[in-house]
Amino acid sequence: MSALTGRSSAKPGGVSLELLEALSVSEVGQTSFQLSWTAPAGSFDSFLVELKDLASFNEIASVSVPGDVRHTAIADLSPGTLYEITLHGTDQENRSHILKAIANTEEEPELGTLEVSDVSWDGFNVSWKVADGDFENFIVEVTDSDRSAEPQSHTVAGDLRRLDINGLKPDTSYQVTVSGVIQGSHTKPLFTEVSTGISLSV
Repeated sequence: MSALTGRSSAKPGGVSLELLEALSVSEVGQTSFQLSWTAPAGSFDSFLVELKDLASFNEIASVSVPGDVRHTAIADLSPGTLYEITLHGTDQENRSHILKAIANTEEEPELGTLEVSDVSWDGFNVSWKVADGDFENFIVEVTDSDRSAEPQSHTVAGDLRRLDINGLKPDTSYQVTVSGVIQGSHTKPLFTEVSTGISLSV
């Protein structure tokens, strides 16, 4: 994560340059961050926060904050994206100088490889590798190719990397999907296909 802050020049008729200061970015995640600033009590009626995606140069958010508040949360952002934040205060019809900051949301974590082993007529073992990241849990879904049965969905603790799947139909093709959950967001899923063995029971 990264954040840079700065100040632009004052506009004619603006409120005193010294009233609005110290725009800072904290708690940067994949899809959100926190903003805070300082200003004397009663100096502004409201604040306006504007957010621009520096890849597309599109303004994607404009947030009005009451004059007695000195912080706000910005959410619903894209992972791994560089944003420019501007902040100014308003007092009746006057407008303060503008504070600026740059923030880069964290990259979306990715899973590594997905493997299937110990295949039998009614199940198999699923294991996966992950890159860096503090995963809350993993979601493993198993669906038969003809969708004749309810898909299996399993939630696996974030410190585990394998799961035994059973209760499947013999001689059937299945799709296995594994995704990770970190900071409430799902990673891109991994996919593989596997067929159960033929039952020898009579």
